[in-house]
Amino acid sequence: MRCDRAIFIHSLFRSGSTWLFDRFRRARGASYWCYQEPFHEFLSHLKHDPDKLLDVHGEMVTAMRHPPIDRPYFYELHAMRNEIQDLFTPCISFESFFDVTVCPSLDNYVHGLISGARGRPLLQCCRSWGRMRHLRDVHGGLHIHLWRNPWDQWWSYQVAEYFETSNLSILNAKHPPAAIAALREAVGFGQKRAAGLQRDAEHPDHRVLGARDRYRLFYTFWLYSFLEVRPLADCDLNIDALTGMPGYGEHVRRQWDTLGIRNVDLSGCKVPQGVYGREERDFFLSVEKEVHEMFGRAGYAQGAIADAQRVRDAHRPRGQDDAESLKAMTIRARLLALRLMDERAQETRG
Repeated sequence: MRCDRAIFIHSLFRSGSTWLFDRFRRARGASYWCYQEPFHEFLSHLKHDPDKLLDVHGEMVTAMRHPPIDRPYFYELHAMRNEIQDLFTPCISFESFFDVTVCPSLDNYVHGLISGARGRPLLQCCRSWGRMRHLRDVHGGLHIHLWRNPWDQWWSYQVAEYFETSNLSILNAKHPPAAIAALREAVGFGQKRAAGLQRDAEHPDHRVLGARDRYRLFYTFWLYSFLEVRPLADCDLNIDALTGMPGYGEHVRRQWDTLGIRNVDLSGCKVPQGVYGREERDFFLSVEKEVHEMFGRAGYAQGAIADAQRVRDAHRPRGQDDAESLKAMTIRARLLALRLMDERAQETRG
């Protein structure tokens, strides 16, 4: 079932993954068949109403502050609907996030995507980082670790409650590793039901976390992915460095050339980067210290955590001017205020 031609991108949400996916889609002189979010729970519509996949386009995408794309988000998956509609099952999205044995259909589904691709298969995934080793060992291919500085990334999550709900659905996955199990205990979150929380957005557990625990949840996932995925990946791509570090894009291009990934234009990347005051930094760093200690108790070497910090510091955003940073932060604050207004109105009606 291995296919060395396949390319996997592994990232958390809000890491620039949609932008990178679109770069592969637009590659000139190359034929990439690009699957965006092939483990997304929305693909449950494949079985009975596959045309709904074409609805994820235009305003629905831009509402998430994704870059504009010229075809629907799930265009390639819709084109493959007859081949994969019996292979995708809901347990692929979250239940089997850390334990692939929970969902035996996963490998047949991935194999179907790869073998049926109408070009070189690219799988851009935000729901793969808990099972990347299995995907690499069973399906082969090249694996890219895409990441972003956690402070900006976590604030980007706040554009929609969907990302927090998704994080809780991941936390609700069956048979989590030790660090994730420790996080459950730390935030007082037990596994509530096997189906996950996405099926009931109004379930009270999806709103139980305050700001500190929200960041603790996110940063635990960020660090786990960094420690588990990055060492196994064939290459590493930091979206902040691609935005503001001179020469970084050319460095990545040369590395990709040696791996046989060609004709992908990485120019023009401009991910928002924030400016943080002392109180904000203290908030983030105090939570991160607790998470680092939790990982140590779960068996991770402090040297590995320190190495992750060094790599993160080496890619810390530096290049964006203050005007652009403040503009991005202002937009972020306004969008968050609008969402909170809507949530309060909904709670009042409830």
